[in-house]
Amino acid sequence: MIPIARVEERAEMICSSILAQASEQSQQIISAADLLRDQEIHQQEEKIIDLMFSTMQTQLFEIKQQAVHTIALHELSAHRKLLSHREELATLVFANVRAKISALAASDQYLDFLKENLSRSVSVLGANELVLALRGEDLPLWEQLRPLLGQGSSVVTDKTIKLGGFWLFAPKAEQLLDETLDAKFQENLPWFYQSCGMTI
Repeated sequence: MIPIARVEERAEMICSSILAQASEQSQQIISAADLLRDQEIHQQEEKIIDLMFSTMQTQLFEIKQQAVHTIALHELSAHRKLLSHREELATLVFANVRAKISALAASDQYLDFLKENLSRSVSVLGANELVLALRGEDLPLWEQLRPLLGQGSSVVTDKTIKLGGFWLFAPKAEQLLDETLDAKFQENLPWFYQSCGMTI
């Protein structure tokens, strides 16, 4: 028969062993749980970082697009204002130029101006059977201009001539020389915009 003290000792050893195993298993379970928790936290952190990065990229793209759109609108608005200002300046300048041309057409020098340009045009087209076009108010000058033209030449009025000058047509050669002040004015508009630094 085994003494009771020995039985109690063995029982205590078994209990201690079971408790040690239980403690070890418990520690392993806790470690495994901590590991799983850490892995889950890490995965969640990665998901949050990915989501933040994706959101930032989307917002950055939208901000860039909005900035480009805003800049384009400002540039367009500035360009329109510049065009409007240029036209205001050009209108003032052109009004002054027209006034000076009108003053020339109303002066004593105007007849000499017409004769000089008409002589040069006749030398290009030939003198006979030409058609001279004048504005209505210049028609009284025809008698003084007629000697510069050859036989069979005639005069007509042209309502499109506003500033003065004339055009000369040779029907046989089908050639026309436009010496109207209106045409010369229009021809010089591009030059004016460029040389005055008003090209946009």
